[in-house]
Amino acid sequence: MARSRVTERDHGAAKVVKAVEGQMSVKVGIMSDKGSAPKKGGTAGAPTGNTVLDVANQHEFGIGVPRRSFVGQFNDENEAELFKWLELVSKQVAESKITKRAGAGQFGSKVANENKDWMSRGPAGWQPLSQAYADKHHGGDRTARLILWGQLRSSITHQVEEA
Repeated sequence: MARSRVTERDHGAAKVVKAVEGQMSVKVGIMSDKGSAPKKGGTAGAPTGNTVLDVANQHEFGIGVPRRSFVGQFNDENEAELFKWLELVSKQVAESKITKRAGAGQFGSKVANENKDWMSRGPAGWQPLSQAYADKHHGGDRTARLILWGQLRSSITHQVEEA
């Protein structure tokens, strides 16, 4: 009876598997550290009694104001681009050019910054200010920018966690 022999050679697959093993979680939005800050308001920038997170939730979900989803709408409108960015970072991780945590951080930072830029451009479909709000805060100008102080916009950040 003939004897056969099998030799296993690793051409780098073990290194790739080790680099991508486990999962990372990337959260993008208003995190509790920035979200708990008092929200500025009015033309003088005085605290309003609300937190940044209060205002973020009001606009994201349309609570008491027309819905102006700055996280969900951004993700919906840019889904294909988000997957391209994720694929690019994943390839760098698989090729051991960057660590998994660094890749997740790069992805989160890119998404947060693009979200801020998108928000500054005034996304399509956002309702204008109500007349009552415009009268109180903008001298009746309903077309005034929704970003008065930039506090909500600048609070968009990312967080990376082991899943």
